[in-house]
Amino acid sequence: MPKSQYDWTADDDHVSAERIPVDVPVDVEIIRVYYVDRKGQPYLSRSNDPKIMIVLADDTGREAAEMITLSDKAAWKIKSLLKAAGADLHKMKADGVEPYHFADQEFGNANLIGRRLKIKVDKYVDDKGNLCDATAIRAKPADAAPPEINTAAPPPEESPSKTADIPPWSGNPNDIPF
Repeated sequence: MPKSQYDWTADDDHVSAERIPVDVPVDVEIIRVYYVDRKGQPYLSRSNDPKIMIVLADDTGREAAEMITLSDKAAWKIKSLLKAAGADLHKMKADGVEPYHFADQEFGNANLIGRRLKIKVDKYVDDKGNLCDATAIRAKPADAAPPEINTAAPPPEESPSKTADIPPWSGNPNDIPF
């Protein structure tokens, strides 16, 4: 008789999801961030810079995973993802956020998981083809969230009609008052 019972309900992520197709722009959400490999070792680049693996999923459950190096030299990658997801890069700079801060699990999860953006998977890489190189696609101005506006109207005494002095148009094209 075995010493312990196998836990069939444990979440071990060994079941693969369908992949996001290559060369198709798709809206995704960052659903997971991994900081260590299966042996529990932190992801590191050849230069010993911290790395993270982000998992992106579309609304149908298709996924793509990408490794991101968190060095100043490679910061363009995480910057492009954050910019496409609508992060306030000016505030990040003012707050002193550095690329390596995303290697901290609490900080990384709080600032990455749940962010939505559009990407295009350029190709799948690595020996098994499980990781991708993806391009973040900047939101078109019409797709971007509109700036906040003050919808409170000024009191009536402060907003006189700008058309009060213009007589009504008679319908004759020669009578246009301006």
